[in-house]
Amino acid sequence: MRIGLFLKYLDEEYQSSVYAGVREAARRLGFQLVWVQGETFEHCRDPGATLFPALAFLPLDGILLLSSIIADQANPPPSPPAGLEGRMIVSIGAELLGWPSVLVDAAEALGGLLDHLIEDHGYRSFLYLGGPATNADSREREGAVLARMERERARGRPCSVTV
Repeated sequence: MRIGLFLKYLDEEYQSSVYAGVREAARRLGFQLVWVQGETFEHCRDPGATLFPALAFLPLDGILLLSSIIADQANPPPSPPAGLEGRMIVSIGAELLGWPSVLVDAAEALGGLLDHLIEDHGYRSFLYLGGPATNADSREREGAVLARMERERARGRPCSVTV
């Protein structure tokens, strides 16, 4: 089986980590992995543009889209764009309507980390450095931090965060 992983670039930690995980899973399953860099949903908004032109040259049995990076989070496609109909596709990191999606509960994960830092280590002051305002995960993580700080203050245990 030949699987395609579409991402933007492998020069930053998040995308290279996803790539490494997919590569290892593909190796264990005996799948061939092809990765395609630099193609995004953005250019498909141009009249006559084809989404992911590389697909014309790559026979793939399945497609993994790192949608949290290659899709416009503020304006995701309402349905699979032309050229992807009838293909086995999974979106990673962003929910795209009509497609199976693999998502991380960022609020729960960050909440667990904050619980550990507050309860086990006694930290009360935090600095939160978030990602782009258009990134849904970034907004969710920031909301989780602010909610956790508010919860601590309501319990009479002041915590502060600089965002």
